[in-house]
Amino acid sequence: MDPELKAYLDRMNAQAAVRSDSILKAMAAGLKRKALRKIPVEVYGGAKSSGGALPVTATECAICLGEFADGEKVRVLPRCHHGFHVRCIDMWLATHTSCPNCRASLAEDGAAAANGGGR
Repeated sequence: MDPELKAYLDRMNAQAAVRSDSILKAMAAGLKRKALRKIPVEVYGGAKSSGGALPVTATECAICLGEFADGEKVRVLPRCHHGFHVRCIDMWLATHTSCPNCRASLAEDGAAAANGGGR
């Protein structure tokens, strides 16, 4: 095999390995379960309802685009107050530490919640 071609292929393989490693690290970078459980879950009661500690102002989940039904559980992110179906946002937060709507970071909230405290 041509030495230049071999060197090129070796570089490409090394770059692919680095990208794969970065992807795996990013997948493991989500919120811990303990921190996730600290994020409030509210019962949806219509667009005008704000009976919970954190109001759900949206009428649909921005992840699956499904509308919230009355009585449905909605997880409300503490920093930005965006609400999502619990199953949708839990899957998102398994690999991310930010709101899928506005990208507000939950890492600090999650770390504080996991330690049992907050600011």
